[in-house]
Amino acid sequence: NGLTTALSYAGIATAITNLGVTALKRDKSNNDIIGMYKSAVYLLVSISQSSTLGTIGASVWVIDKGLTDMGNYAYTKICEDTTKAYRHYYSKYKYRSRAEWRWALKDAARAAAKNQTAADTAIMDEIDRWCNLFWSIDNDTYTNVLIDVDQRGRGWPDADTKAAITADYKRDLIKLLQPTLEEVQADLEYELEREQTRKIEEFRRKLNSVLTFNIKEKMKKDQEKARYSGYTVAFGPLSKVAEKEDWRFPMSDSGSLRVQTTFVAWILAGSPKEIWLYNPEQKPDSDEPELKLQFKMTAPSTTIEINAAPTLEELLGEYTGDMRIKEAHISDEAFASFKESVGSGKVNIGNFGEVNIDEQTANMTQADCDEELNAIVEEGGLGMVETFTLESDEPESGQCTFNFTFYNLDEDDDGTQYEEMPCVVEAVYDNGIFTLKTPSAGLLMASETDGEYCITGAGLKVPGAEEDEVVVLFFTLEISANKPK
Repeated sequence: NGLTTALSYAGIATAITNLGVTALKRDKSNNDIIGMYKSAVYLLVSISQSSTLGTIGASVWVIDKGLTDMGNYAYTKICEDTTKAYRHYYSKYKYRSRAEWRWALKDAARAAAKNQTAADTAIMDEIDRWCNLFWSIDNDTYTNVLIDVDQRGRGWPDADTKAAITADYKRDLIKLLQPTLEEVQADLEYELEREQTRKIEEFRRKLNSVLTFNIKEKMKKDQEKARYSGYTVAFGPLSKVAEKEDWRFPMSDSGSLRVQTTFVAWILAGSPKEIWLYNPEQKPDSDEPELKLQFKMTAPSTTIEINAAPTLEELLGEYTGDMRIKEAHISDEAFASFKESVGSGKVNIGNFGEVNIDEQTANMTQADCDEELNAIVEEGGLGMVETFTLESDEPESGQCTFNFTFYNLDEDDDGTQYEEMPCVVEAVYDNGIFTLKTPSAGLLMASETDGEYCITGAGLKVPGAEEDEVVVLFFTLEISANKPK
């Protein structure tokens, strides 16, 4: 009896504590509520002293089991009723046959990505999307579905119930779709193999397709014989594995040549994009080609036209056009002379004679001088070019001179005038190319268009002014000038 009493008091204290703690919880779970019932029954039975400890334990167990079963039954009933509606919806309102599943899953996999992991994810996403369609239907449709399964008046279940119903259906659906999933995988593998085979065959046909290069010299109206008759035409640059002899061909007497090869051979040869012309006296293995021409390969046929360069004698004369001075630089000699005369406080500047300079000017670097010059160039007040003439005493030798005339702004009391600054640049002409001699640098290209001769070049360094046979300035020119034929 003493033990029973002690245990009863301990049970009462525990029951009171459990009731207090649970009652103060804001969010009570089903287990919390069941615990409150158990504690309350234990407390009441213990206080009344109407039963033994064993009876109390049995009573609590019965209440516990009854409440648990009641909760489970209610949950099961809700699940069963909603599941009926859920599955009825997919059988009547949103039915999808196995064939339709097959196409839907294949489309999802194709649209996903190009790897198996992404395709598998896309297939499962499509199944999840399908399984959750029921939860997004409108209330009228939901009511109609419930009526169909005799479950009028039931509202939407909570999130946990939705998840459980969906998971059960998804598990059954995946089992049902297992053969379909295997068919989808087989279909995708077949389509991939077929596509790869098609691409390989397409690539094979392309590699073995025939490329034709039609090379021809553009003849002048009064030209009797092709200039490049008997020349050797070589494709280049070639890869290390290419046989050079296989890519060299003689030009016909009419100045034309037709070369055929396969696309794969052209690729293995290094995809040459130039033709090099060697005259009969040259050795292609050691000499520089007389003429290089670039071309763009276009399958299946590429036409490469050789415009014979005009002779120097044809090019002589006066040219006008677009001649721009991009930059101006003071020469090293002129800057050294400037620094030598700084100590006297005066500098001799061409037609201006001696001028006084301040300390800031005296401390200018060569880069500072160039910056000042280019500021004047940008304002259009220095070194304008209008025309130039091309002259030669012996055209056959290729020796020639370009005679430029620069115009500098010269402001005086009578208004703005222009001071002429003649400039002579020596050059050597060879087959369409002028090589400028020092102190100038660069190349000029000559060509013949409809009714005109054209001389072009960029980055040409030419002297812009001289003082006591010392070049004071250098100009960098861009030239595109023409002369009527």
